[in-house]
Amino acid sequence: MTLWRARRAKRESGLQRLKDAKLYGLAVKLAQRSPVDHRTLIRSAQEFAMTEPQFALNSGLLAIYWICAGRAYEATVGEVQRAYDLTLQAADTAQGTASTLERIQQILNSFPQERFVRGALAKASGLPGDFR
Repeated sequence: MTLWRARRAKRESGLQRLKDAKLYGLAVKLAQRSPVDHRTLIRSAQEFAMTEPQFALNSGLLAIYWICAGRAYEATVGEVQRAYDLTLQAADTAQGTASTLERIQQILNSFPQERFVRGALAKASGLPGDFR
């Protein structure tokens, strides 16, 4: 293993992430200010749903937001549903499901012309909330 690979592996390790945990708030603030690829946000929500639920919750909400804002490149119904599922999973871990559903509804209300996300959430079976 080369030195470069060893350093990269160290950076990507869970230990390094724990050391950098104080940067989660900054990452969320930056993602709120400028568009971030929804797939990156969905991966963040998935990766941190159990260990950093507040960060995962914000990542999922931002994925939904940027898709609604029309800043997502070729978003799919499955990605919308995955962002929603991961957001609720993180909310459940953080014990804030009701407020998270309200925040999702606020996002949708901010984009009344947006039909894709509403349709994706309405079509999924068993999803709580009224997204029509």
